[in-house]
Amino acid sequence: MSERIKDWRIKNWVFDASKPFDLTGKAIIVTGAGSGIGRAITLGIDAMGGNVVLADIVEEGMDEVAKELKNDYLTLKVDVTSEADVKNMVEQTLSTFDKIDGCFNAPAINFRLPFLELSADQWTKVWNVNIGGVCLCAREVGKVMVKQKYGSMVNIASFRGLVGAKEGRQSIYSASKGAVVILTKCLAAEWGEFNVRVNAIAPGMTKTPLVTQILKDDDWYNELASMHVLNRFAEPEEMVGAAIFLVSDASTFITGTTLLVDGGLTAV
Repeated sequence: MSERIKDWRIKNWVFDASKPFDLTGKAIIVTGAGSGIGRAITLGIDAMGGNVVLADIVEEGMDEVAKELKNDYLTLKVDVTSEADVKNMVEQTLSTFDKIDGCFNAPAINFRLPFLELSADQWTKVWNVNIGGVCLCAREVGKVMVKQKYGSMVNIASFRGLVGAKEGRQSIYSASKGAVVILTKCLAAEWGEFNVRVNAIAPGMTKTPLVTQILKDDDWYNELASMHVLNRFAEPEEMVGAAIFLVSDASTFITGTTLLVDGGLTAV
């Protein structure tokens, strides 16, 4: 009988089964850490014992989040569309923590206009942040993870990257998030041999600064909320469970996956 199958009993767990979501001692980068989903993820990592590198283009938001952290952290002003900023982020992380265990690529922008009304400048800006920024961060962080032969990268996609937008005004944002979904699969395939996992989270409509325009319009909000089985938008902290799961040892055999956290929107 093969040595691989002669005994199905678990003799040595690949993680501590009593605390699979523990992040104690891990160094994790969160871009877009100053607000929205990035802020919630930052606080969640800290709550699970992790050390966070907060990266955001807006320093004020990061400083407010940092006041709530209990563990070691580093704050960096980072424009994810700047190659120099992203490289400095990686260098400063290594200088402070000597490793990168995880990375969340969270920033995004949107112009909610019908496609025929979008300017080339507007869709270029969306593309540069939503996919260009993810590519820059993934490449520079990926170099470190591949070299150290471990790491978990999580990209923030969207349900918009998986389905069309019947109500309009989402075309270029949806296209950029669809690109994040397929990039996630490709990087998982490229880096799997180096024990580097790459996954994505696809939130449903979530109460972040990105949807302020919608939150101010009751009819628009109700229309979009009704698309979800739970008939509401998510709170940012409702993305934290998925985030902790994907960056922790609880998901060591998961890579190339986009995890929908969408309140049942894509279930119907």
